[in-house]
Amino acid sequence: MNKTLTKLLFSSLFVLALASCGSKPVEQPSSEPEEAKTSEVVEPSGPYIPEKESYKVACVGDSLTAGHYWSSQAYPVYLQSYFNENGISGINFDVKNCGVNGISITGYGGSWDDPAKKYVLQDVYTQTVTYQPDIICILLGTNDATGWENAKDIFKDGYKSLLESFRTDIPDASIIMMTPPPTTGTNQFNIPGDTIVDVVDPIIRSIAEEEEVELIDTEKVFSAYNPLSDLIRDDKVHLSVKGAELMAETVANGIFDLM
Repeated sequence: MNKTLTKLLFSSLFVLALASCGSKPVEQPSSEPEEAKTSEVVEPSGPYIPEKESYKVACVGDSLTAGHYWSSQAYPVYLQSYFNENGISGINFDVKNCGVNGISITGYGGSWDDPAKKYVLQDVYTQTVTYQPDIICILLGTNDATGWENAKDIFKDGYKSLLESFRTDIPDASIIMMTPPPTTGTNQFNIPGDTIVDVVDPIIRSIAEEEEVELIDTEKVFSAYNPLSDLIRDDKVHLSVKGAELMAETVANGIFDLM
């Protein structure tokens, strides 16, 4: 919408300039270098997410996306509701939950602890490709932190490999990376919250910058919320209803900002 408005304004100014040419005396050629004359006119690059009438949104992730035991209260469920209630008039959003409990980028951590079990090799990846989403939101890294001793040397390359796979198999999709939120303490899953915040999330931010992929920094949004415990269930890891609602609102508004 902004790009269209910019083009209309540019076209109007151009027509006015042509209409006034006949009333001005012919000017002598300028000594200004040619590149200096043309460098001020920059064609808008357009939105990160191209404008369409309908979008399919794939929420890729682990149990924070799947919902663990509470799939009916997973953030993609609330994301669909948020789009329905607060979306853009005339635009339809269809959200698919592509999360799997215990999954990770590297295969280490979570319930797998096996590099052959990384997300890109699972059936859910094939299902995501079959869905052919317009937007892919990736929330992975929490389980990798659990197996960090084995995951740390392959996490960054593994994440980039997942991005490349999506780019190859779903070339028209707009990819959005997300930082995992913090935990609220020692938990039964042995997920180290400090490793997520201090190590995993900074790596994810660096990958987003290097790969020129948009980032929604949900860790910062959650960390700024007081009290954080309201957003996380009693197991210290998974999103409460309020946390899932905040995650959905954050993702939806992040998507709106990129359109």
